[in-house]
Amino acid sequence: MLARTNLVILLLVIVAMISLFVGARFGLILALGLALGMTLEGLRFGFAGPWRAIILRREPAGFIALLWPRLRDRSTIALAVVSAAVAIALVPVLRPGLPVLSAVLVALVAERLMARGRA
Repeated sequence: MLARTNLVILLLVIVAMISLFVGARFGLILALGLALGMTLEGLRFGFAGPWRAIILRREPAGFIALLWPRLRDRSTIALAVVSAAVAIALVPVLRPGLPVLSAVLVALVAERLMARGRA
C-alpha cells in the first residue's frame, strides 16, 4: 500500500510540474490519462487480461490469445512458425529479450520479401 501511495504522490508531482512548465491543459490531460489508466489497471479491465498473463504470470497463453485472431492464411501461419523457431533456437545463445527481437526482425524481413513477391 505504501508503494502505491508513493507512486501516486510522484505522479501528482509530475503532473504539477508539467502543468507549471508546459501548461494547465497538458497537465489536465496527463492527470486524466493517468487516472483512467490506474483505474483500468486496478480493475484488470479489457485488454489487460492477455498482457497480464504474459508479463506477470509469464504464460504463453496470453501471447497466443493476442496472436491467434491474426493467423488467417497459410503464409501468416508459416511466418509465425518460422519466427517462433528462430526465437527458440536463439534462446540458449543470446541474452534475454534478444531472441524475441531477432524473431521480430526475421518476421519483418520475411514480410517485406513476401510483399515484393506479391507485387
